[in-house]
Amino acid sequence: MPQVQTSIIIDGDIDQIFEITNDIERWTQLFGEYRSAKLLSYNRHERFAKIEFELTNEEGETWQSWRILDFQDHMAIAQRGTPKYPFKYMHLTWSYEPVEGGVKMTWIQDFEIDPKASLTNEQAYQRMETHMKENQKHFKEVLESQFGDTISEVSSLNKEPSLPFVPPTQIIETTFAFAQSAMFLAAVELQIFTHIAHGARTPAQIAEQAGVAQPALERLLGGLLAMGFLRRVGQYYHLTPMGEHYLVSDRPTYAGDVALHIRQEWDGWINLADVVRTGQPTIRINEEPVGGKFFGPLVDAIFSINYPLMQRIFKRLELGTRLQGAQVLELGAGNAPASTAALELDQRGHATLVDFALVLERAKKRVEEHGIGDRVTYWPKDLNDLALPTNQFDFTIVSHVFRVLGAELTQRLMSQIYQGLKTNGRLIILEIYSEPERYWKLFPHIVSINMLLNTPSGDAFTLAQMSQLLQDTGFQVDVWNDMTSDPIVVATRL
Repeated sequence: MPQVQTSIIIDGDIDQIFEITNDIERWTQLFGEYRSAKLLSYNRHERFAKIEFELTNEEGETWQSWRILDFQDHMAIAQRGTPKYPFKYMHLTWSYEPVEGGVKMTWIQDFEIDPKASLTNEQAYQRMETHMKENQKHFKEVLESQFGDTISEVSSLNKEPSLPFVPPTQIIETTFAFAQSAMFLAAVELQIFTHIAHGARTPAQIAEQAGVAQPALERLLGGLLAMGFLRRVGQYYHLTPMGEHYLVSDRPTYAGDVALHIRQEWDGWINLADVVRTGQPTIRINEEPVGGKFFGPLVDAIFSINYPLMQRIFKRLELGTRLQGAQVLELGAGNAPASTAALELDQRGHATLVDFALVLERAKKRVEEHGIGDRVTYWPKDLNDLALPTNQFDFTIVSHVFRVLGAELTQRLMSQIYQGLKTNGRLIILEIYSEPERYWKLFPHIVSINMLLNTPSGDAFTLAQMSQLLQDTGFQVDVWNDMTSDPIVVATRL
């Protein structure tokens, strides 16, 4: 079978090079041939991670692949999924080795061209070898410019440094990044994804179902296609797997309302410069009268995301099988995704929900819909000064709350949670963590700034900070890396 192998030496740290080059969402910057690169799933267990992703090239061709990463031996193996054509198969191995001058990155691609394709194995070999060398060279340029301090040569002390021409592409694209959000939100509001799922495939069919002007819609469809939210075959539009799962409004996994909710945060982001000058937030979402009105619509939108995750967590903890009759406390409960999952598994369990009064009204509707309302107690209380009874709960769930409170209030609440748990009771924490060692990951920075805009002292914790706060409180800390893209922290009261 044909095999192509190319190598290059990159000056830098092997861990950083391994993580950046295998960060799928950066591939549009690292490769010159991908229009979009979408991460579909990420599951990590200790040294290994498996990722599934979707790539679209400049010609608009889209395919899915999987990749397994070994963070200890710095090895990645991958395989092209569907559609495989024009290949019969495509297997890839990337290895990383410390050498003099940096890290030797080697790519090996084993493949065979489908006999129906117009390309031969020999022709494919030549093209792939050329592209691999060009791409590795670009990887090297991007990474070394990021890692090192570039010093321009100066012809004389009296002259300006001679700088290479750099097009302002990043500046322009970043300036107009808001337009991507606007296009996506418009598509969600107009239910474009839902209409496609229900059989509207051509621009004319989609325009008729959505009640919009077809010429204008065709421009919007073009933007969605470029961003990777849609696929197109001829004149027919199709949803991506992510769109099928999350963007069809009559499916239980629908998450489009999460996107629409972000509109109420735009004014704060527009005033970011003023917030940075003063250090004061534009609003305080962790306090009334703002909190209930802010979180009320949001909790309905995110139920479809958190509820199935909590089902998986409680099943792993053997709730309803080994453990029955559990007392569950959900802090910042929203509309009770964790308690709903717990009480459906444990028919003898009971849950206590703590949140703003307006939010708990939505929670009551949700738990009644799931038939568990007679086993739920509601506490409309402020987490800033919450006092809990001692030795009462088997599980306490805190989902995306600690970063809103900030370190001081988090430490106080952890102490209350500790005394409220029974011996061997568990605190389950869902959070988005800051990753200073992976500074190139943008979303944790967005979360941190969002807390700056909307809270007096909130911020994204690092996983190490969260673990230390828990240990200082007396918890034994366990971290699950294989449930979702962010670690799940399970802390046990000893």
